[in-house]
Amino acid sequence: MKIRARKMTKGSLFKLIFIGFGMPLFPLMLIYGIASLFGAHTVTVNHVPVTGIMGLFSMLLIYPVFCFVFSGMIWVCFALGLWIYSMFGKIELEFVDVDVVDVIPKVDEQRDEDFYRRFTG
Repeated sequence: MKIRARKMTKGSLFKLIFIGFGMPLFPLMLIYGIASLFGAHTVTVNHVPVTGIMGLFSMLLIYPVFCFVFSGMIWVCFALGLWIYSMFGKIELEFVDVDVVDVIPKVDEQRDEDFYRRFTG
């Protein structure tokens, strides 16, 4: 299914970036936290290596902040780029294996459908 649109909501764009950036990063951050739990110097706070249970706990606290900050920076760039692109053309997105959740017809489209049905029987 292809969708052609002139604009995308800022929230949807941020959600795509946050999930796309955060999900693949979680296993890596978890490995760093577990390595820190066993004494590796993989987690640092204020340039001081943190190991043991505090290393794992610190990594679990740092992960969402890290994802949110970097997703926010990427989001600003994407939003600006898509805004500029929307001035010149429409963006076309292609989805595979789609479940339609909510389709609200525009007023004009609904009126056209009713008009067509009335005169075609």
